[in-house]
Amino acid sequence: RFKFLTDLKFRATWGQLGNSGIPNYAYISQFVPGSNYNGNSGVSQQNPQLNDLRWETIENTNLAMDLDLFNGRFTATVEVYNKITRDLLYWLVVPSSSGITGVVVPGSPAGSILTNLGNIRNRGIEAEFSYEVIREKKPGDWGLNVSFNIGHNENRVTSLPGGTLKNANAFAGFGSQIKQGDALGTYYGLIFKGVYATDADAVVRDSKGNVVYNLDGVTPRKMRLNSETGDTLRGGDAMYEDFNHDGIINDQDRVLIGNANPDFFGGMNTELRYKSFVLGLFVQFYSGNDVINGMRYALEKMDNNDNQAITTLQRWRKQGDITNMPRALNGNNRNSQGSTRWVEDGSYVRLKFISLSYRFPRNIIQRLRLKGLDAFFTVSDLFTFTNYTGADPEITLSPFGNDPAFIGVDRGLNPRSPGYTLGI
Repeated sequence: RFKFLTDLKFRATWGQLGNSGIPNYAYISQFVPGSNYNGNSGVSQQNPQLNDLRWETIENTNLAMDLDLFNGRFTATVEVYNKITRDLLYWLVVPSSSGITGVVVPGSPAGSILTNLGNIRNRGIEAEFSYEVIREKKPGDWGLNVSFNIGHNENRVTSLPGGTLKNANAFAGFGSQIKQGDALGTYYGLIFKGVYATDADAVVRDSKGNVVYNLDGVTPRKMRLNSETGDTLRGGDAMYEDFNHDGIINDQDRVLIGNANPDFFGGMNTELRYKSFVLGLFVQFYSGNDVINGMRYALEKMDNNDNQAITTLQRWRKQGDITNMPRALNGNNRNSQGSTRWVEDGSYVRLKFISLSYRFPRNIIQRLRLKGLDAFFTVSDLFTFTNYTGADPEITLSPFGNDPAFIGVDRGLNPRSPGYTLGI
């Protein structure tokens, strides 16, 4: 009935996978010698007894559709998945005040114990399409095939004891934090609104924008950092959003300001054929992901004696200067707080590679007594289109080792250089 329909198939799978990556005796209370105090030898607890330590379980559900039209000229695969990780195995750093020294295992942070820490869900959709734009009628004719894939993944911490986990890691004024209901790789910080042009601008305002005065009704209240007795903000200092209008920039004003996970990701592959020549091109893209530009933070924070970027020449210098670059404050980090100032859009489109190959004619191959002879020239990572100001928007998942809270942080990684390959 449907002659254009070559094949249509639906697939459904479900399964569970256990992760038994628990070192020997990790659940037993252990003590180690060598914890000396006041000239006396002693022992300390290395690991508490963990009666509830158990395997990590990954449950995966997939629904998919395969479609083939016009005898393979157009194909499509669409897959919807839901992946739940339960009882996540995690090396949790315990406070030194507990007296527990922690198990020493390669790859785990010092002073940590292995525990099951909550549940994580990943769900999304992936689709791949292929279309033979020009179909060869006989070998050597023109041929053109275009394939395209796109995916969307939603990551969520669905269960976490205590609701929030804060680690000791910190970078660019941001603390390491995992929060129930958020995705791994979300950033909390202040909203950067620019720079106070004058001392008179750094005053408290209510929700309607009106100046708030002290009890004398004459003197405007000054903005402060961290507490009522904290640093008084002045002209040239960074201006942050005061959400509760209390005149104090502190943790109550830190909100979700970024997410390292892309909204969409994928690529496009094109192959053009004619006679013995094949021209291939592959483009990849990420869209909607945020990056903490740690290199720009190091070169523009101006709170120590380090060399700084040329952009700091635009900094505030005198009353009335209009700029988005705060003044230099050696020994004071109030202008380099973790904020939207350091978070950038990491979306990009990259020409990953372009390749031209040639297959030598059969008569030449036979004359050389070979079964086949090909020559090719490939260029990789040639162009990248992005608004990201760092060296490379393609950031590794976590440059902080096993800390899942610091995903997509640019610590000044070397950018990908264009590569040229000629082969035969």
